[in-house]
Amino acid sequence: MTPVTSVTESYGARIGWIQPEDAAGLRRRDVPDDVNLVRVRLDQRDDEQWEQLRRAGFVVKPGYVHWVSDVGESEQSYAAGLARRARQAVSYARRHVDDEGVTIGCRPLTAGSFDDFHALYVRQVAGMRWGWDFAGVKRDEVLGDLDRYMMVSGTRGDNLVGACIVRLEPENSFARARFTAYAPEQRSQGLSRVLIWSALNEVRDRGLARFSLGVDPNLYGHVAEPGLIRFKARLGFVPVPSHHLEPDLGGDHAEAVVGADFFADPCVALEYRDTTSAYGVAVITDRGDADLAGYTTSIAPLGVRLAPSPLAKR
Repeated sequence: MTPVTSVTESYGARIGWIQPEDAAGLRRRDVPDDVNLVRVRLDQRDDEQWEQLRRAGFVVKPGYVHWVSDVGESEQSYAAGLARRARQAVSYARRHVDDEGVTIGCRPLTAGSFDDFHALYVRQVAGMRWGWDFAGVKRDEVLGDLDRYMMVSGTRGDNLVGACIVRLEPENSFARARFTAYAPEQRSQGLSRVLIWSALNEVRDRGLARFSLGVDPNLYGHVAEPGLIRFKARLGFVPVPSHHLEPDLGGDHAEAVVGADFFADPCVALEYRDTTSAYGVAVITDRGDADLAGYTTSIAPLGVRLAPSPLAKR
């Protein structure tokens, strides 16, 4: 009999849930063929239990992360806290966007501007393997609370080529990017970096203390690609387990990938590796030539490790 008690789906991934005591000794043949990931729900921190799960080959990790930064006292002081190459990348992106005739602006969100943005968002989602029209689902919720929203946008003439919709929470001295989208030709042109930087400045100008780039599933690069970890870290943002900010979101899990054929190979996740809250990066792969150095990032001080799955298909 399989120890898998239920199977759910997240972004196309089939997840088999088991109890913590069933992790040790779990074998590939114990898992239904249609399951891509085996998961243990961790309701509270238990360092002894978590270490046992690690020894069984499971990756212990938050399910979702918020990317958060203090906005600093000024643009100059914030920039001074970044690495030199990160500052140069922002300066280059701003010059390039200006040379391309893209105008950056900020305005209160309206129903019309949301719908203009949504058209761009739908095009972007359509190009993703597991894209989901989250902005469309949340449209009524956003339009019912417009006073809390602003849109930082990039336009060329009358055409919207990129935007970031930001929710303002002055009662918490906090703001968060809810949705971002760019025209396909802008994704490699630095506009994303410029819009984030501009949104950060707008949040600071409004007297708020912290800014979040929103929530990413910590799902092995399946939705949020591994390169986004380094991109966001270089801009000064750090990952915070989402349930620390929103108790109903995510939670901690221990997981084992069933092979690496459903997820990208290599696939990557931020993990807890010891009794601290510091992160490491777990890389799961069937390849023998994976270059782990490419996943090094300042926000994971415990470094990068190869994390072979105990459920790899042989």
